[in-house]
Amino acid sequence: MLDKRYPALADTLAPERLPRTILTLTPASAAALIEREAGAALPADQEAVFRNASRTHLTPKLRALAHYPALSLSLSLPQSLSGSTGWVPVEWWFDRAKSDANSDASGDTASNNAATQAPADQPGTEGD
Repeated sequence: MLDKRYPALADTLAPERLPRTILTLTPASAAALIEREAGAALPADQEAVFRNASRTHLTPKLRALAHYPALSLSLSLPQSLSGSTGWVPVEWWFDRAKSDANSDASGDTASNNAATQAPADQPGTEGD
């Protein structure tokens, strides 16, 4: 598929997580989509004040969001869910490969050493 330039989702997740994953988000793509749609929803000739506020406050936050690693949400349960309604435990998974590349560029050796010791595909924790 175009030399894996745009790989299928099944090629990017660990095989054991594939049937349980219910959401995958790439913040860079989401930030670009939100910025584009906010600009389209606020025409310059009709919504000048809101458009200016969006450029001043929203755009910098979206550009910062674009640097976050990709993440996915997987069910913690076995293949099937119970028949009762209620809360279901989930696990957040972060793409540490991208965050490792960002820390390499910053030159932070302490975080680089910790990142190289962590598995590339593990559940996210509150410290992430």
